[in-house]
Amino acid sequence: MRIAILGLGSMGRRHAVNAMALGHEARGFDPDPGARAAVAGLGAVAFASEEEALDRCDAAVVASPPAMHLRQAADALAAGCHVLVEKPLADRVGQLPELCASARARGLVFAVAQNLRYHPAVVAARGLLARGAIGRPVLAAAIGASPLVDWRPGRDHRAGYAADPASGGVVFDWVHEIDMLAFLLGPPRAAGAVAANSGTLGLASEESAGLLLRHPGGALSTVALSYLGRPARRVCEILGDTGRLELDIPARSLSRWDATGALAQRVEYGGVHADDYALELEDFLAATTGAAIPACPAEEGLAVLREVLALRASAGLPCNT
Repeated sequence: MRIAILGLGSMGRRHAVNAMALGHEARGFDPDPGARAAVAGLGAVAFASEEEALDRCDAAVVASPPAMHLRQAADALAAGCHVLVEKPLADRVGQLPELCASARARGLVFAVAQNLRYHPAVVAARGLLARGAIGRPVLAAAIGASPLVDWRPGRDHRAGYAADPASGGVVFDWVHEIDMLAFLLGPPRAAGAVAANSGTLGLASEESAGLLLRHPGGALSTVALSYLGRPARRVCEILGDTGRLELDIPARSLSRWDATGALAQRVEYGGVHADDYALELEDFLAATTGAAIPACPAEEGLAVLREVLALRASAGLPCNT
């Protein structure tokens, strides 16, 4: 297959490498000549225009900054491509409902890259919850904290997409945690949010946020996010009325306690973070042939996006329309 990669930053390059490892042709576009040169050095074909990159392609991956996602997804679908959009699906709802309906009518796969849906501990937790291993879920808490200054060494964190007050910030950047809770507990509804900017990072966007969600069946979940937390931490705990689950995302582990507080199960799944991205792209490409169903169809990504925008509004953060 010919796969257009729109946006050749770290995620775009990762997708290009994974596509080539699967035996496909990666065709990249980025307005930055340096980014095009970097992906060409990896073996992909780089183009100076989006139109050239999309020409006669079978599929496209949108990995540009979030403010460009909506337009580029529309362009790729108009070109007849199956489309995988990096998180967040977009920074606004815009014409996304129409794009979802059009893609479905034309038989095009339109999906969101939510790699935690491929994390082995998250997948296992979903199975345990479905089997009632901890009874009825009551409370969940997810923490995602990592110093932004450590993410891309040698690059000014104030010049990247994270600094944009309307399409960046920690809520959009860590939307994975919100999506994970949707995947595990069912579609959430925004119940409240607060956000903070201490000025430490020199960003116009929020550095930290606390979010509250409601899920079907009455479960409540909280999400605590920060660009400042050190050491980095990424965990999720789910309490049911007969047990408890704890997921450690970096450690790739899952623990389960029974109602007495005894440890009933602990599994370390091994592998590395990059494995989930490779599986995500492989699954998306399999879906384009009808051999799989993407873990996060665009309709589900749109439902999460609506609640993210409601959370941002609740926290007093700017929202694009």
